[in-house]
Amino acid sequence: MPLDREPDQPEPPALEPVPLPAYAEASPSVNLAASTRARRHPLGLSQRQLAGRLGTVRVYASKLENLKCKPTLGSLEKIARALETTIPHLLNARERTRQ
Repeated sequence: MPLDREPDQPEPPALEPVPLPAYAEASPSVNLAASTRARRHPLGLSQRQLAGRLGTVRVYASKLENLKCKPTLGSLEKIARALETTIPHLLNARERTRQ
């Protein structure tokens, strides 16, 4: 559930899969970076807004998208919640592009 929605509110419509760049098939870290950016844009979030949802600074969101950090499992949970998705969805970019 998104962080800014009450439990009794209806779910927003599902987002269409976003095609990811070819390099997104390399590793979970690369998939996370590509998925974060690909998921953030359709939600209309800036890096600063994503960082706000994560409770961190904008630089962290930039580092996520540019393979400059390796988030912990706790951070992955926050990222998935902030982007209204799941951890497996973030890490398996290759599977999403095949659907």
